[in-house]
Amino acid sequence: MRQYQQAKRQNPDALLLFRLGDFYELFFEDAVTAARVLQITLTARNKEKGTAIPMCGVPHHAAENYIAKLIAQGFKVALCEQMEDPKLAKTLVRREVTRVLTPGTAAFSPATGENTYLAAVARSPQAIGLALLDVSTGEFLATEIDAKSERDSESRIDEELARWRPREVLVAAGQGISLLGATITSIEPWAMAPDFAHGVLTQQFGVLSLDGFGLSGHPWAQAAAGAVVHYVKETQRSHLAHIDRLGYFERGDGLVLDAATIRNLELVEPIFSGDGDATLRAVMDQTVTPMGKRLLRQWITRPSGNRDEILARHDAVDYLLTNWQARHRLRQVAAGIQDLERLLGRLALATAGPRDLLALRSSLDQIPLLLDAATAALPARLEDLGCKLDPLDELRASLAAHIVDEPPALVADGGFIRSGVSPALDELRALSGNAKGAIASIESRERERTSIGSLKVRFNNIFGYYIEVSRANLRSVPADYERKQTLVNAERFTTPELKELEVKILGADEKSRALELELFAQLRAQVTASAAAIRNNAQCVAELDLLANFAHIAGEHQFCRPTIAAGPVEIVAGRHPVVERLSQDGARFVPNDLFLDRDTQRILLITGPNMGGKSTYLRQAALIAILAQMGSFVPARAARLPVFDRIFTRIGASDNLARGRSTFMVEMTEAAVILNQATDRSLVILDEIGRGTATYDGLSLAWAMIEYLHATNASKTLFATHYHELTELATHLAAVKNVHVAVKETPDGIAFLRRVQTGEASRSYGIEVARLAGLPRAVLERAREVLALHEQAELRTSRELEVAAGSASTEMQLTLFTPLSQQIVDQLADADLNRLSPLEALNLLAALQRQLKGN
Repeated sequence: MRQYQQAKRQNPDALLLFRLGDFYELFFEDAVTAARVLQITLTARNKEKGTAIPMCGVPHHAAENYIAKLIAQGFKVALCEQMEDPKLAKTLVRREVTRVLTPGTAAFSPATGENTYLAAVARSPQAIGLALLDVSTGEFLATEIDAKSERDSESRIDEELARWRPREVLVAAGQGISLLGATITSIEPWAMAPDFAHGVLTQQFGVLSLDGFGLSGHPWAQAAAGAVVHYVKETQRSHLAHIDRLGYFERGDGLVLDAATIRNLELVEPIFSGDGDATLRAVMDQTVTPMGKRLLRQWITRPSGNRDEILARHDAVDYLLTNWQARHRLRQVAAGIQDLERLLGRLALATAGPRDLLALRSSLDQIPLLLDAATAALPARLEDLGCKLDPLDELRASLAAHIVDEPPALVADGGFIRSGVSPALDELRALSGNAKGAIASIESRERERTSIGSLKVRFNNIFGYYIEVSRANLRSVPADYERKQTLVNAERFTTPELKELEVKILGADEKSRALELELFAQLRAQVTASAAAIRNNAQCVAELDLLANFAHIAGEHQFCRPTIAAGPVEIVAGRHPVVERLSQDGARFVPNDLFLDRDTQRILLITGPNMGGKSTYLRQAALIAILAQMGSFVPARAARLPVFDRIFTRIGASDNLARGRSTFMVEMTEAAVILNQATDRSLVILDEIGRGTATYDGLSLAWAMIEYLHATNASKTLFATHYHELTELATHLAAVKNVHVAVKETPDGIAFLRRVQTGEASRSYGIEVARLAGLPRAVLERAREVLALHEQAELRTSRELEVAAGSASTEMQLTLFTPLSQQIVDQLADADLNRLSPLEALNLLAALQRQLKGN
């Protein structure tokens, strides 16, 4: 227990798994916590002494699953291992903490398509550095944000963290950050100093300068990256040989999608937790490798912004779509490749077993076949990827020569090295395996030599191997026998030959396992020496898999190749890839066209009923643009798209009560980001802006936003609304056009046609939608009565306004484009407008108009 307490003091914030024989044991509060989380039995020791110590345990061979559950709940786990063989220990077995597993450093399943990122945020008044590392794959990225030039650098950090979704974030002690679903870990501020980080990184990469990694002039990106490497080395107690490169990225390197857009479009995660299939990632994922799955997520959240890169990907997809045999062969070969990055990570971190080496060998055996399949293709992109593949002939041959075809799960089990690799190992195995035969041979020979027919060679744990002779035959015992033990009816002896055999037999198993461990370590070193080539192979496999995946989906779901060119957006018969795939009851998805240009139709005002398809129309435009810039074909009959720099969305209602933000405040914050950052190369999607406040407030804000987007941002914009007053903008702003989603009125209600047509909608049909939702009949009938009253009042007031305007000596129109006279403004200011009903407000407006006529 003193040994346990010492290890616990060194790791006070981790659950300590203490190795005792075949189990990991937890004690005290750690045991109480683990038993509750893992749903295992909580017991105790020292009960009889009245000082019961809570304890629980998990089998060593199954510990990985239990540890994964603890990590998933946000706990850190310290592994305290036995550092020597208990059979050889002269006193207490020496134990040490060998690894500390945290949410950002633990990745147990080599087959998962998810990244497990550890992030670090390093702050200064001048800049903020961000680094991200997936310890299991070796992917390492960093960036730096100028805190002076960017108005809201903290929001930018929040945006990046929300996009990458790290499991754990490192911050300097005293600094705060919040990220849903992530563990926040404070570290000493000196570990985030740029000077310290420079030394850590140059040592890790074996270089004198970090300029080759793009970090020149970015000290706080270095600080964050250095903190990550230092933390991982401290927790994993490893040299991290597989982490051999670092990529610096800028925000504008690709199509920028902020956290709100990724969430609103449900690109990688559904808004509602139960709809796991309702994401773009889910419907676009028919990849056959874990590396391809991870790359798909990266391309979805960060599509390319380089036209040449996009076209190269499209060329490859086009070829694989047309040449289905080449596509089938490529996917068939790639399917035989397991997660090279994760296998390499496990070997580098010394957590791999013999089966990981077998998986690596079988995966590398597919590389020459994949090379042939890729280099036989015509597009340059496929050929380039194929030529970058390294067959690693020497490593493959070594693994094939050493590892048996069906190795055990654990290194400690032994028996995973082939016969013939090591003569010493073969001899030890032969000795251990033939022990009974050797003993029988000695027994037979000694019987013949001594003429003692009852002579026996036996074994027990105390005396080892011995020759037993009955008392009646003691006079026949040879002079070279050494007495070992005297019994009532017999004597036990040994011989130099038997002693030597005993030593060989008893040590054979331990020695053979130790020798296999040495050979395993040599193989592991050989693998890590080829880490760069293996990681390069993994990246090439991922891209080949993903491009073939795009071609497969294009053929299966009739996607077309988009034309990427500057100018208007033209989509013919576009479809929403997720809604179409998940349509229930075999419902046919209704495709729609979209046209946006710079001068005549840059902003579309979309009206129509709820459930009519407005939101689907908005989202499918954004998704088609994202798919095109990812390198995929798109769900349409034809498409022409420019290269967008950003896509912005403001969709749906959400709040952030933890930060004191109401639904409307969140809406306005997201709208502010759009108006402040959108350019003439951006695509803006706005759905029902202004709903979270009073009607006239919301209408006024929406009106002003459209004018601002039209005059200042010049962004291509889709704006869905139930404020029918906004449709008047199309008569005053040259690049604003009205469209609506069509419905058909029937005696039984309305039918949604899902077709987008020119012009504005006449009604929103809210009561009809409420009827479909199942509101009580009494509520619906009363709603129709109230609606009729308001429509009559509005019609009457409108007629009065027309008469007043028609008889005026000067042409005056009371619209949002004509300012009111100061007198009317003053009267409006004096009126208690908050107490007026809508009908009273309309009557007041008519009276003011009549006064205006008199003036």
